[in-house]
Amino acid sequence: MLRDLEERDRERQFPSRMVDSAPVCLIVTVDGVVEFLTPFAGRFTGLRPGDLLAGLYQDEALPPILAQEMTGRGGLSRRPVVVRRPDGRAWAMLLDAGPIEYDGRPGVLNCFTDVNDLALEAEDLKRAKDAAEDSNRSKSKFLANMSHEIRTPMNAILGLLHLTMQTEVNDTQLDYLQKAEGAAKTLLRIINDILDFSKIEAGKLEMEQVPFNLEDVLQTVVDLSSARASEKGLEYLLQVPPDTPVGLVGDQIRLTQVLSNLSSNAVKFTHTGQISLRVSTEAESPDRVTLRFEVQDTGIGLSPGQVQNLFQAFTQAESSTARLFGGTGLGLIISKRLVEMMGGSIWVDSEPGLGSTFTFTASFGVHAVARRYIVKRKDFRGLTAMVVDDNLVALEIMKEFLKNLGFTVMTADSGFAAVDLIQDFSRRDRKFDLLIIDWKMPDMDGIQTADRIHEIIPAKELPVIIMATAYNRDDVLDLARRSGIRNVMTKPLSPSTMLNMLMDIFGRELPSRESKLKKSPEMALVNDYLGARILLAEDNEVNQLVASRILKNAGLEVDLANNGLEAVRLVQEKRYDLVLMDIQMPEMDGIEATRKIRELGKFNELPIVAMTANAMQGDRELSLKAGMDDHINKPFNVQELFSTLARCLRKKQPEA
Repeated sequence: MLRDLEERDRERQFPSRMVDSAPVCLIVTVDGVVEFLTPFAGRFTGLRPGDLLAGLYQDEALPPILAQEMTGRGGLSRRPVVVRRPDGRAWAMLLDAGPIEYDGRPGVLNCFTDVNDLALEAEDLKRAKDAAEDSNRSKSKFLANMSHEIRTPMNAILGLLHLTMQTEVNDTQLDYLQKAEGAAKTLLRIINDILDFSKIEAGKLEMEQVPFNLEDVLQTVVDLSSARASEKGLEYLLQVPPDTPVGLVGDQIRLTQVLSNLSSNAVKFTHTGQISLRVSTEAESPDRVTLRFEVQDTGIGLSPGQVQNLFQAFTQAESSTARLFGGTGLGLIISKRLVEMMGGSIWVDSEPGLGSTFTFTASFGVHAVARRYIVKRKDFRGLTAMVVDDNLVALEIMKEFLKNLGFTVMTADSGFAAVDLIQDFSRRDRKFDLLIIDWKMPDMDGIQTADRIHEIIPAKELPVIIMATAYNRDDVLDLARRSGIRNVMTKPLSPSTMLNMLMDIFGRELPSRESKLKKSPEMALVNDYLGARILLAEDNEVNQLVASRILKNAGLEVDLANNGLEAVRLVQEKRYDLVLMDIQMPEMDGIEATRKIRELGKFNELPIVAMTANAMQGDRELSLKAGMDDHINKPFNVQELFSTLARCLRKKQPEA
């Protein structure tokens, strides 16, 4: 009993002891007289019960103002005040005052907070903030310098590959060149990821709204991912309904970036099976369309806990994932932000060991004349085709494609089934015009199936046979030729590529490959300006070779300047229709050279286009401020280069 009483007594005394020990400055007044104050308040102010609180304030007129404020604000007041310390020093405080009842009488509870320490803390915070901003500026400068150093040789690599592909090369060489170009673009994508993340974090990333063709995007993604899939023995499938709109308006580069990232991840984390890229229409109106993209794999899959962390920066699903597969952990968070900027959302469905499906939606404008993915044709009506593939998804995709071209289509899921169907047709005196046979099939592969068909059908009645492979084309090419098969295609093929092959096989009109290689379609953008004289200011010799050759191949005349000083001199000596100005050059950079040219007065209408390998936010603004008309990044996209030139060449040429 005695112990319980002592315990209750300690509990009653605890609030009093807490107030006595707390470093808080609390003062209770009644009619302006101090009735109670904490020990800390007594030491801090020198006041005692019975003193007037008004004597604490340096401003003697303050008490009535406080009283008026409390009346007008429902009894509460908060304001900075200056008080006198016991040693005579003036001290800045923050006063919070409010009504309280004390000993049955109405009083005021005054709480004083020392703001001098807060000011010091604020100053410390400001210094820390300034240091962080300096660090961010240093980081941005480092990223810009790193970008320039890497992009300069990358510009040469991609440019030389582009030029080589415009020459007369055989199919194998062209395939190698395209794969090398794909690898170079993959490396460039890593650089872009670092820069994009920096822009996203700063809120400076902008989305373009330009016309583009969805089929071009899908073919680029297939080119980047299917080669790697083939190396791992995986099949890459592309499934797009025929009525999907392909004439879109939006950011083609960012859409390609998201799809390439998801496809690359799918290939990376899949050891057996297949990768599927599916596109469908979510919603459509006369001027907008929302598309749904799905990238499905049969890979390692993810647990619910791993999915939760998947879209966070610099993270993989778990640490072992980073050790096994590498990666920066930036791709998915960048993809998420880009999808959201395209008016959509992204999510994943996955189970460990059963693979993953990454799905996202995105909204686009549509062209004035919208095209569809596959347009029904009359060229192949009356022709009968058979598709042979053990992969049922691939079988259905090819079947639908051929049906939309006008073929009557039969299917077989094995070599044995195909042979049985051929024999049945022969007995009924019917024939096939086209056979598309997959190479890698169990029990009887594509070559064996073709050999068996040769035994059944006389040589003069043989249909056209196309051997399809999701693996290295060269591996099957020799085998196919030995079996009399001249046509080999790599899966998946875009409709335009497949259509070109079929029209070539069946004798329809097609432009020759040589003519396409000698003059790329992008060059047509400057057809109205053939013979225009361009001054190329660039200090790197390889980049000079690449850019000047691309420009000359398009029918433009090119002079070279090795630095900004030469550019300023040549502009005054000769008449030019446009100047392509590199930003970073020795002796005089492109920004200063542009300022000098504009200061001459008579060249204000001369189009000047900046070229930079920095690609950081602010480069464009800096170029435009110096007097340039436009801005392109290196390594430049050839179509972007020519579209920019065409746009700027429309400007009035200045008089010399």
